[in-house]
Amino acid sequence: MSLRQLPDFVSESESSEGDENSYPETFHKKFTRQTYSQHLIFSSKLEATSFVKAEKIWTQRTTDRRGDNGTRIYYDCKMQRSCPCKLYLCLDPSSQNVSLFLTESEHNHAEKVVGLSEVMKTEVRNVFDLGIRTPHMILKALAEKQLDLPEKTKLCNFLKTLRLSKGDS
Repeated sequence: MSLRQLPDFVSESESSEGDENSYPETFHKKFTRQTYSQHLIFSSKLEATSFVKAEKIWTQRTTDRRGDNGTRIYYDCKMQRSCPCKLYLCLDPSSQNVSLFLTESEHNHAEKVVGLSEVMKTEVRNVFDLGIRTPHMILKALAEKQLDLPEKTKLCNFLKTLRLSKGDS
């Protein structure tokens, strides 16, 4: 039986940060804590919740009851899930006052691309008017014109409305 030399074991606490063979601590996105600032004070909970509902961009996420520190009702922006803008209402247990706190981050709503662009709709209409009716053949014709090809589902949906408007079935 022959013996083999194994490398020395180095625990994570002993390893240096600059070691080229070390692995990253985590692969997950790190949690970032939001910074809130007080914006408004209301005289009642009803007044505060009415104000939040009237803006029509907030959806209630959770309620945190903190005993002597009051209750917090958290809201997220409902325009887009990834929007960093948030708020919470802090209900003061010693008085009827309710404070509104907003994050310091701005709303970040990327525009959704729905359907085909107007340029692509015009090109599809032109090809359709030439007698090419199937999505596969229309995609080939658009490729010959060296245009960016649309998604097939978007093209099929547009063709349905186009056929209905032209009385073609």
